[in-house]
Amino acid sequence: AFLDALPISHFFAVMATRLDPGLAEGVHESAHYHFTDTGERFVVTVRHGIAEVVAGDPLPRTPEPIARVETTTATWRRLATDQLSPLAAIASGDLRVGGDPVAFRRFTARFRRGL
Repeated sequence: AFLDALPISHFFAVMATRLDPGLAEGVHESAHYHFTDTGERFVVTVRHGIAEVVAGDPLPRTPEPIARVETTTATWRRLATDQLSPLAAIASGDLRVGGDPVAFRRFTARFRRGL
């Protein structure tokens, strides 16, 4: 119940602090996230070793997304806390990732896991 009380924006704020700058040198990529249950949208951009998180529309000069992710806030909370694997969520249809799956895996691997 505690996780359900946390705003989804909290997970993205934490995500921004979890970027490994050494894995992000020379990277300029973005991924778009849409939460179907709340309508919330977030854009995560890795630029010059820094992760930018924006709620809503992307900032100017944000690159085209390597992936577009659709899920619910409940599923994302479980993914973010390792209670659910991405493969299981995709297999069940609870997580949809459009775009380049290999590039998206590289993108997410630049972030340390956990809250």
